[in-house]
Formats: sequence, C-alpha cells, structure tokens
Amino acid sequence: MSLDPREHQITVTEVAEKMQKGEPLRLIDIRGPQFREIANIEGSEDATEELIEELLTLPKDTEIVFHCHVGVSSLDITGYFLEQGFTNAKNMAGGIAAWSAEVDPDVPRY
Repeated sequence: MSLDPREHQITVTEVAEKMQKGEPLRLIDIRGPQFREIANIEGSEDATEELIEELLTLPKDTEIVFHCHVGVSSLDITGYFLEQGFTNAKNMAGGIAAWSAEVDPDVPRY
C-alpha cells in the first residue's frame, strides 16, 4: 500500500454518494472552528485534538475522509493516518470549495 496521500483521494461526488447511502465514514474537517462557521458540510466533524486521538484508536480499516478548504492541507493529515497504518484514510480532493461547486451550492464559498 502506498503511503503517498495523493494516491488516496476521493472526489466530493463520491463522498456525497457514500453519505447519501449511509455508508459508514468519518468526514473530518481540519480547517478549524472559525472556518466551519463560514462554511460547513453537514455531518462533518471538527478535527479537534481530542477527536484525532479518538480516531487513532479506531480499527485501521475505518474509512476516514479528511478535508480542508481546497484539498491541499488535508493531504498532510491523510498521510499521517496512512503512516499510522490506516488503510482507508482518504483526502477529499478539492475540499469544501469543490463540495460547494459540485455537490451543495448552499455551502458558502470563500
């Protein structure tokens, strides 16, 4: 398995489809609370230190999707989880900006 997070990406459309089907995935927003107040994906979780510690205790095959504003910063934490042995850690390509453009135009763009 490659540890390069660029090889572990998922599109916003794929995330939306999985969420609509009720597939078990954790959508983690690494942008911080001030940006979550501006724009937020329903069902996403704020990447607090406590949440990251909790995620690290989950089974290594848990699907965890990280996102940021445009999908660049979230590559780092995706890579970290891959290094910790998680086989289903993914980066949401394009971030919340792509989500707003392609999935839910009601999510504000900034």
